[in-house]
Amino acid sequence: MAPNEISQADVQRNEPNTEGLDSITRGLPSLVRWYIDIREWEVNGLDLPLLHTLRPTEQEAVKRYHFAADRRMSLASSLLKYLYIHHACGVPWKDIVISRTAKPENRPFYQSNSSTEIEFNVTHQASLTVLAGTIEPSEELLKRASSSSLSKEPSQLGIDITCVNERRNKAPRTMHDFKEFVAVFSEVFSRTELATMKNPKEVLQQARRLGYANSFVPEHTGADGTEFHSERTIIQYGVRLFYSYWALKEAYLKMTGDALLAPWVKTLEFKNVFPQSL
Repeated sequence: MAPNEISQADVQRNEPNTEGLDSITRGLPSLVRWYIDIREWEVNGLDLPLLHTLRPTEQEAVKRYHFAADRRMSLASSLLKYLYIHHACGVPWKDIVISRTAKPENRPFYQSNSSTEIEFNVTHQASLTVLAGTIEPSEELLKRASSSSLSKEPSQLGIDITCVNERRNKAPRTMHDFKEFVAVFSEVFSRTELATMKNPKEVLQQARRLGYANSFVPEHTGADGTEFHSERTIIQYGVRLFYSYWALKEAYLKMTGDALLAPWVKTLEFKNVFPQSL
């Protein structure tokens, strides 16, 4: 999403916004995932576009960051939240006030005064800022809805992104080093997760059979169809596998408001995880 996709009509409209609210009027939940790539700002010579449209306290929070990239990602986070609330709840941009839950969670939320209930979560890394948001039926809409499939339980969202290529530590060069790297996180992952991540070759073979790793081309294929990958390729896949598990766990913890040191974190186990192809 580029800054010009946040129109002046969005930030200047004084009346409630009623565009794109079909899912609300039908009383059905909906989910969106939006992102802003701040590299597009840099290409177009933009520093902090639309900063002036935020509340003064939020403007100051953005400007407190030392590095330009951090300031821009902080601004992108606020703009995505404003835009989502504006379109999901129909609230004029200037009337939006974002609150936070009590510490230690300290999660941003919007207290809606309408029949629209929303939940959202934001993450950012390596120039990308991403928002996941959901519109859920309110009690009023649930009473009017005839569908028994609508849940009365409040939605919870967590989202996380991880850039594999922009890490401070160098990627492992041998399988031994890779397994040692994974073992460092034994307090975060379950035994099954650790064992899976330490065997990226098997996961890669399974992913290839399922069509999930087309970019990881084997060096050669045996007469019986067995694929053989170089150690470098297997390690590369293993690193992506590790950070896929990491992002999933982080997203869940962001949803609950807990930290990686939560006592139950090792019992939170993900299965059938296959990284996206390059």
